[in-house]
Amino acid sequence: MSNDKKLFICVCSSGDRDTLDPCVDSLRNQAVPSGYQVSILVIDNSANAILGERFVDLPAGGLGVHCIHEPRKGIPFARNAAIRFSLEAKADWIAFLDDDELAPRQWIARLIQCHEARSADVVVGGVQRARTREQAIELARSFTSTADFQRMPVVKTAVTSNVLFDARFLREPIGLRFDEDMVFGGSDREFFMRAVMVGAKIIQAESELVFEFWPAERIKPIYILQRWFRYGVSFNYRYRKNYPFGKALLLVWLMCFFKLGSAILKGLLFPLRVFIDKRPIHRIASASVADLAYAAGCVAPFFGFRLGKYY
Repeated sequence: MSNDKKLFICVCSSGDRDTLDPCVDSLRNQAVPSGYQVSILVIDNSANAILGERFVDLPAGGLGVHCIHEPRKGIPFARNAAIRFSLEAKADWIAFLDDDELAPRQWIARLIQCHEARSADVVVGGVQRARTREQAIELARSFTSTADFQRMPVVKTAVTSNVLFDARFLREPIGLRFDEDMVFGGSDREFFMRAVMVGAKIIQAESELVFEFWPAERIKPIYILQRWFRYGVSFNYRYRKNYPFGKALLLVWLMCFFKLGSAILKGLLFPLRVFIDKRPIHRIASASVADLAYAAGCVAPFFGFRLGKYY
């Protein structure tokens, strides 16, 4: 019997993005470190289980792909389905990647190396946006990292767009799961926030990049407003859920005022930032818009607001 540690790389998808196939291709070509047995798990979150047939007759070579169906629509349901399958398969480690992202060949090996170098329970990498799918493919193909793991900070939460974590936090008596009430976003940050509360050590490996195709509609002001407003709402939810009421109330309002102050400062410095910042003007302006939306989202639930859509 092999003593290799079993690792599943999980990709949740509703099947409505044309980046899933190149995403899985980039994962099948991962360099696997000695001592690990790595497989890919696609969680089909479509209504009619449309994705499984894509992975039946894959070319020889590369990592194996499993596909399961989670009919309940929503990212926390899909993530929990990934957990159930992985635990039944006796997984030691689980990684998550979004279905619109592509991973460099050394991606999972680098996250594992970071875990080993820092005794990390969770390693969360970075994401770099690309204007086109083709650009994302090329960036992933050519990227390498030699960043020093010892200089990477310990943080208090993580996201599932690029993460590796120890499956022992999923087993009893801890038994962590993604909050299925957070259908409209933020269940990953809340999940890893609770992981830290039960002793997990999270290392932020921001230099260990994956590459994401970022469609043009996501840079429009209305999308930025909606997305960052959602971030604020989920911040409110996870702190009110996991902290005593008084402490949660204080932290939420402090975050609101911090983001509000940040937006005002960025607005006042806008002429200077246009002069020294190399980004397009709309990208510079969007930073203030994002902070204002986050601040509003932080306090919106106090007035009975609930999210109705995932952004």
